Amino acid sequence: MKTALGLDDVNGFPYQLSLLKTKKPLPIPAVNLTEAAPSLKKIFNSQIKIYVTPDSFFVVKFREIFEQTRLEHNSATESKVWSGWPNMKYWPQQLNFTVFCSTQGCGISREVFDSGVALPEQIRAFYKFHVYFTVRRILFQMGGIQSVSALPGDPTFNPSGNNYDMASYKRICAEFGIAPTSDFRFTGGKNHGLGNVYIGVMGHGPMKTGTAWPGGYYKFSDEGGRATDGNLLYFIKPDDVPQYDWFAPNKTTSLTKAGLARINESIEAFVYSILGA
Repeated sequence: MKTALGLDDVNGFPYQLSLLKTKKPLPIPAVNLTEAAPSLKKIFNSQIKIYVTPDSFFVVKFREIFEQTRLEHNSATESKVWSGWPNMKYWPQQLNFTVFCSTQGCGISREVFDSGVALPEQIRAFYKFHVYFTVRRILFQMGGIQSVSALPGDPTFNPSGNNYDMASYKRICAEFGIAPTSDFRFTGGKNHGLGNVYIGVMGHGPMKTGTAWPGGYYKFSDEGGRATDGNLLYFIKPDDVPQYDWFAPNKTTSLTKAGLARINESIEAFVYSILGA
């Protein structure tokens, strides 16, 4: 597997996947929010062909984890917590962080998923596995020794307060050369990523408005909004966009040191767990 991936011969490795020489910090998010981003959900929430030989494969379906990233904010107090500073208790920020580490942090881009780089299908299938496996592995490692992290569908999962271990998070940041204070919020869209303002309309339910928050006409009840006054803010919620897509680069120049180490882990898991099955 290492020979096929080129890890034992950098000169024969595609330049997009050769070892990165610079230590310049990688931009966060990986893709400018004004640009189009690749769809990771489309890749990993569908069936994936695992090639055993150049022309024979079997199909696998990974557990869907790219879910429940639209947070609903129901008070001014909680909304200010989200908008005030980065906070890894929020599931979308955890997912954005792990996607960044698994792609940009490793030196892996969308190019290895499609025709952007000339790769055998066997190798392309491995890199799809590597990204998904590394996302899951980092999420697990963020749970610390107690493994308290949870995924969508788990009984303990809480998108607005998902458990994680701060020491473990900082250790992973050090591995990828990321400052623990880095911002992994998706700040595109309305109200700098917080979302659209919804008001309650009698007989119609929640209605989306284009007003700003804070400082707009509508207010949460804990900041003085009242239904009788016609200015009650029901909740704030972002549009249904795959936030994590902007944290995976469209292109990269080469693998990182952390990426090589993580790929070694992925090779072992791929050979024993996937091909061995």
